[in-house]
Amino acid sequence: MPALGFWKLAAATAAVAAGSAAPASQAHVALKLGSVELTQTELQARVSALPSERLSTPGAGPAQSAETLVTEHLVPLLRMAEEARQRHLDQNPRVIAERQEILRSALIEQLRQELQETHAVTDAEVAAFYQDHLPLFVRAQRLRLFRILLDTREQAEQLLAEMQKKGDLETWQKLAREHSVDKATAERGGDLGFVAADGTTDVPELRVGPVLYRAAAEVGDGDLVSQPLAEGKRFAVVWRRGTVAPKERKLEQEAPRIAEFLLEQHVAQSLEALVARLKKSHLRAYHPERLEGVKWPTLEDPLITSSGSAAPSSSR
Repeated sequence: MPALGFWKLAAATAAVAAGSAAPASQAHVALKLGSVELTQTELQARVSALPSERLSTPGAGPAQSAETLVTEHLVPLLRMAEEARQRHLDQNPRVIAERQEILRSALIEQLRQELQETHAVTDAEVAAFYQDHLPLFVRAQRLRLFRILLDTREQAEQLLAEMQKKGDLETWQKLAREHSVDKATAERGGDLGFVAADGTTDVPELRVGPVLYRAAAEVGDGDLVSQPLAEGKRFAVVWRRGTVAPKERKLEQEAPRIAEFLLEQHVAQSLEALVARLKKSHLRAYHPERLEGVKWPTLEDPLITSSGSAAPSSSR
């Protein structure tokens, strides 16, 4: 078993041992194992907490299935918990930390369930999020364009003729670096990225004339636009390199994912508020400067020693 998995198992079993109820009335004890005594009600609660895949035994009747759950699943768990306690693993800092993490996860899950019951995400919230973030769900076709920008039409025509003869990427990139007056894109071979019909690109600070998209839309992927294009006072040679098809995800398709995302946002906000409240109520002093020089344990440090007792915290 991997080390981290063992720590989690140890944390869970130590939690079982540490969380045992006070000794029950002997008349009501249904199971006694070491220092652990469980009444029928407590036993039923422990069995109900077992993973769902263990809660049924194929081909067994209800009584036999219940007995199997207790003898083959719950009893071994309790025995391991008792053994962990005897080895003082419940006092091991890592086991304590794992148990605290289990409790933290349980708290977050409880917050999530409470929010689902009391402040469920509404259809209106989902629709508003969809509209506010429409570009995430609806996007028009975009074209991957390379462009070399030159001062005169004559220069552009000469460069286009040279490309039409050779037509390879290496030649284009060399010509772009040597001749393009747009130095911001020249160093990346004139690559404009994906261009939308309005001239916007996937590079936020880069925008080109819409004429480039219109002309490139008339040719296929891999083709040069047959004539230089006027772009302001200069002229562009354009090479269409690829296409991103239009995308449209309708509200009803995305509603479940949006609702889940909004719920997680609500959980995060509630958790942040709870942590702030708890800090205000319980944090009495904090001296980060005193943490300097502390040697923290690593995942490689042993959880238990060869003698079976809990290992001390690392001092490395």
